[in-house]
Amino acid sequence: MPHDHHHQPSHDAPIVRDMSALTGEQKRRYRLLARKLAAAVAETRELDRGYALKLAEQRLSLPEAGEWMLLEGKCCPFLEIAMESQSGALVITLAGREGVKAFLKRELAI
Repeated sequence: MPHDHHHQPSHDAPIVRDMSALTGEQKRRYRLLARKLAAAVAETRELDRGYALKLAEQRLSLPEAGEWMLLEGKCCPFLEIAMESQSGALVITLAGREGVKAFLKRELAI
C-alpha cells in the first residue's frame, strides 16, 4: 500500500531556513536526520518547481523520513514537502513557489 504524506506550505513565509523555529533538541535531531537523508539519496530528479529525492532502501526509515519532514516544515514553512512509496523506495518531493527551486539547489548542493 503506498504511503503518501504531505506538508502544506505557508505562501507568505520568506524563502530562508529559520532554525530558530526549532527547539535545541529538535535542532540536534534535525541535523542528524538531515545527514541520514543526504546519505540516503540514491537519485535526484529535477521537477518544474523543485526536486524529487529517491532514497536508497533501508538508509532512512519511514518514521525517520516523516520526522525529518515535520522538522523541515517547521524551519522551512515555504516548502511543499511530499513523500510517497514508489516500487518499494521512498521518494521525497520538495517544491514551491518561484525562488524555492534555487534555494533547494543551494541547500541540496545539486
